[in-house]
Order: sequence, then structure tokens, then C-alpha cells
Amino acid sequence: MSTTAITAAEVLHDLTDDVSELNFKNMFSWRCTFFQGNMQAGYQDEHVMLRLSETDRREFLKLPNTELFDPKGDRPMKEYVSVPAEVLHSDTFASWFEKSLQYVASLPPKAKKAKAKPGLKRASR
Repeated sequence: MSTTAITAAEVLHDLTDDVSELNFKNMFSWRCTFFQGNMQAGYQDEHVMLRLSETDRREFLKLPNTELFDPKGDRPMKEYVSVPAEVLHSDTFASWFEKSLQYVASLPPKAKKAKAKPGLKRASR
């Protein structure tokens, strides 16, 4: 049982309540937020990750127990950081979340991929 009074999901949902442009969807078994098609943050159980600019990421990674986010354990995602519980439940997490949101909002919107037409299959090579 968690000794933390508020869960990672609650922390992120509290921060996203007033941001209508954010959408939640699942990505590699994580519940993630997207802004204009770009992934911004996510959580799974008590684990949280954020997407940060290079400057903010360098600063964040100076904090104790921080590292690049690596969902499968063999390929870190260079723009994403894992947020340790002590940062998640600190007074500074909201500012890191805001920096993440500002960075993702500065990225060009992702174009939606066209859906494949039913019945059409790619030729195997």
C-alpha cells in the first residue's frame, strides 16, 4: 500500500484540469497527456515522466534520483525524464510540469496519420 497521500494520477489530473488543450490517451501502457498531438507527460502507477527542453532537462537531471525516461529499460527517450517521488510530491513539481507544457506547446503540431482503408493490405516483401 502506498504511503503517499496523493497518487501520481491525482497530481497530474489536478495540474491538467484547467488546460483544455491537453488530451489523455494510453501509450506503452502509460496514461499520457498530449498537446497538439505531441506527448507531454505520463504516469503509470506511481511513476511519472515529463518531456522537457534540453536546457530544462539538463537542470532537472541535476536533482537527486533523476534520470532519462526509459519505458523498456533498454532505450532512454532523450527528451523525457523520470520524476522521482520526492520531486512529484514537492512544491516544485508544478513548475516543472509548467515548463514541460510550455516546451511541448512550442513544438509544431503533429499531423494526424491517415487511417488505412479497410480491406487494403500492404504487400509483403
